[in-house]
Amino acid sequence: MQISWGQATPYITDNLNNPDGFGWRLDRQVFESFLREKALQRGVRCIWPGKLTHSEYRGQRWQITLTQLQHEQTINIASQFVIDATGREAHFAKNYTARKQHDRLISCWATLANTIENQLGSICATQNGWWYSAPLPNQRRVLSFQTDPDLLIKGLHRDATLFTQHAQCYANQAKILDVCQQSITLHGIVSANSTRLECFAG
Repeated sequence: MQISWGQATPYITDNLNNPDGFGWRLDRQVFESFLREKALQRGVRCIWPGKLTHSEYRGQRWQITLTQLQHEQTINIASQFVIDATGREAHFAKNYTARKQHDRLISCWATLANTIENQLGSICATQNGWWYSAPLPNQRRVLSFQTDPDLLIKGLHRDATLFTQHAQCYANQAKILDVCQQSITLHGIVSANSTRLECFAG
């Protein structure tokens, strides 16, 4: 990872010198398929794809109603506990506790081709936010700009040329775009804010 938090020259962090251990880069689709396959091998009943349609705590059990999307079948489950592993969306937990938002961070992001030679990620701080880039599966790369909504350059999330021009002001991003800017696909804005549940257990 090449990092510049305001330094003129980026520095490189690597797994060998990282006190937190090895970094992870996951192909999420492959990883999640691997986890489901291992669960099936161990006798876990998997309902996939599924959608939570109703839940309530009754008779000292969670009464859960799911829809199995592939067959449009309704499935009822009674359980002593539920683990919500749906990440930011908190599909189950948000029905029972509030989510506290700590900031208003957004990410304006794009994907582009990536060369085999360039497998480093990068972080580059700017006056109004920071650029982030990392390789993706299938020789693709993500390039994103994190900032607050009121600091976002007008039109940056809609204009690929403007997005590219802004990124090229910074050396790390310019090197990435010099090779691959013709293949850039701008995806717009997503929320990147930090949140937590008011009550996360019980």
